[in-house]
Amino acid sequence: MNTIRQGKEFGAHKQPWGSPVGSNIVDEKLFYIRHRSVIMNTLWYLKQFVLLMSALWIPSSIYIIRDQHKAIANINQVLKIPIAQKKTIQRLCRNVISNYDIVKRKTERNKEEKISSLTDQREVITNLLWLAVGICGLFIIVSIKMFATKARIKSEDKVASSSKSGGRKRKIRVETVNQGIDYVIFTFTRNTERFLKTPRCAMMTQLKQLPCFAEKLVQEIYIPDNPELGPLETSLGNVKGCICVYEYNDRDIILELPTDLETKKRDSIALLIKASNASGLRLLVVYMFDPRSSKLWDGEIYNTLIGQTYGNDILKGVANAGQFISINKEFIKLQLDQIQTILQ
Repeated sequence: MNTIRQGKEFGAHKQPWGSPVGSNIVDEKLFYIRHRSVIMNTLWYLKQFVLLMSALWIPSSIYIIRDQHKAIANINQVLKIPIAQKKTIQRLCRNVISNYDIVKRKTERNKEEKISSLTDQREVITNLLWLAVGICGLFIIVSIKMFATKARIKSEDKVASSSKSGGRKRKIRVETVNQGIDYVIFTFTRNTERFLKTPRCAMMTQLKQLPCFAEKLVQEIYIPDNPELGPLETSLGNVKGCICVYEYNDRDIILELPTDLETKKRDSIALLIKASNASGLRLLVVYMFDPRSSKLWDGEIYNTLIGQTYGNDILKGVANAGQFISINKEFIKLQLDQIQTILQ
């Protein structure tokens, strides 16, 4: 249509109404009019579609744009912070980090100290428990010891009271001296009795070699605890001599003390001294197994350090009379000479 219009304006040749060119123009106008409603409806649908899509997209776009604007505004605010304030913020951040490290170290230190304190408490409790166990054990031992001591004292008192009142304890009969015996050797422990009977007993070998024992009959008699000495005293009438053999002990207590319950050694030697004074019975006391008697000073026949030789009245009299000899396991020549002098 523009072409036709331009042709008209620039003096194009006029065509008649019924010419072919005119009919084409009429057809185009009719096509445009006929399809105009279709085109307008299509455009309206496109417009509605665009509006619908806009309604769905524009709200979310608005939120996105708003968030972007806020982020940009925050960035701008940060960028607008003065340098001094930035350094202050940095310093605060460093302080926060430093304080966090300090708190962390303190927490770890407190944890270690707590663990160490718990360990120390456990050790203290363990030591206290052991101490309590030791005290309880000591208390139990002391209690048992006191109970045993009390029971022993009670038993001793009972025995002493019964012996003083005539006693119910039965006396043990002692072996009497056989007829025709010349010398009697008395022992007071089973150990001494067994030793004198052994072939290796040098003491007995030396005694048998003395002239006073030549062709003489010798009898060995063991004195038990709580002995009945009456029959023994009666049988000593024809005996020439007696030897009392006492065994060594750490305290050098040869004869019983007045506080001792058993008195057989003291009673036996008192009986023999009585017989010696009455009938001339020759008496010799030998203290054997004494370690210090193996090396005596010249001229000594017994160990002068034995306390009862000067502290006990009975043994003091025997020692002063030259009738006490101390040995280890055998006699020395001076002692053998003294025995020969006493017993011949």
